[in-house]
Amino acid sequence: MIGYTDARLLLVKCTLCFFVLTQGVFTVISGPNQVHAQDLLRKTRHPTPDNIPEASSPELVLSETTSVTDGGHALVGKERETFILGVDEGEAHEMFGDIADISHDGHETLYIIDSGYKEVRAYNSLSGDFVGVFGRAGEGPGEFGSELLEIAVEDRIISILDDTRIHIFERGEERSFVLSKTIKTPAWRASDLCIMDGYLYILAEYQEKPIHKMTLEGQVVASFGEPYKFSHPTVQTAMSVGGLLACNKRHGIVGWIRQHVPVLRGYTAQGEPLWITKFADFEPSGLVSGFQPDGMPTIIPELPEYGESMFVTLIADQADNFYVEYFTHPDVTQPDDIGNPSPLFRINARTGKGEYLGNGVVSAVSNTQVFRVRSFPFPQIVIYDRNTRARD
Repeated sequence: MIGYTDARLLLVKCTLCFFVLTQGVFTVISGPNQVHAQDLLRKTRHPTPDNIPEASSPELVLSETTSVTDGGHALVGKERETFILGVDEGEAHEMFGDIADISHDGHETLYIIDSGYKEVRAYNSLSGDFVGVFGRAGEGPGEFGSELLEIAVEDRIISILDDTRIHIFERGEERSFVLSKTIKTPAWRASDLCIMDGYLYILAEYQEKPIHKMTLEGQVVASFGEPYKFSHPTVQTAMSVGGLLACNKRHGIVGWIRQHVPVLRGYTAQGEPLWITKFADFEPSGLVSGFQPDGMPTIIPELPEYGESMFVTLIADQADNFYVEYFTHPDVTQPDDIGNPSPLFRINARTGKGEYLGNGVVSAVSNTQVFRVRSFPFPQIVIYDRNTRARD
């Protein structure tokens, strides 16, 4: 989703929101979780080894040295750049404030959620023509209050994750977008969502499971996924909600990544585990849990060191694949030799088998196009033609 320059900003943004999240929910717990004096000195670095599973089979271990099957820079390249959305000065619909997320409907419409202007804009992805805008700042139905907004689209249904709420809009005729309903998430905070076959999949710690399948009316019909294993429940919750979800509709598979754990897990639409793909070159960036002198549990993000990584992108196309990108912190003492800080992988949703695609910087894909968000020198979306058309 984010390029090299943008990934550094995301790293800071995610670290700060994670710190606020954990500080906000941690309280001293009495009874069996009471904090003893010796616990105040105990520190634990996360993810712990027992939370890093092995791949389902050796062929599901991916490396940045894996051969690229369809050429270097398989998804993006200057020669395939068609046009750019976003200008420094122009009409209101031409300028972006802060692009929080984007999603393609699988047809011809690209949806962009702007957390600066607190609205969603729709564009024809083939021509760049402005289609319409909906949503606004506020705390009511269809109004956006959070800075960390996520969007997921299926055909004419547009769902917006807004902290503890999900706003569901439906596209009408031509340029009209109507709020269908606003529902509550199953837990006090959700971090990502996707939509498939008329169901929402939400990443939020609830009843000891991190992933929840919901109807568009807000009813939870299934919960699944392995919770993060740790003795203190609040640390367990904090480590479980930080991650990414994507839905591959063709095969009915949900992909899930924890931001600091080097595996992608695949599940059926009913939550049955299918496969685990591991990224061999991913070295987790550090998070340390412990206790403050007053007994308050806390998680402290460590500053990333050279070579440490965190996931920034998990998306699905309309064909067979997931795309995974992680950001690896470069050696800041060698600015001219940063290597590839954003490796990109393509993983078959049905089998979990994958391949390394070279440089990342991909935010969304359709059958014929690739979309990249960048923030500098001002917010823009670069649109590319795909070098090979995905199978319809």
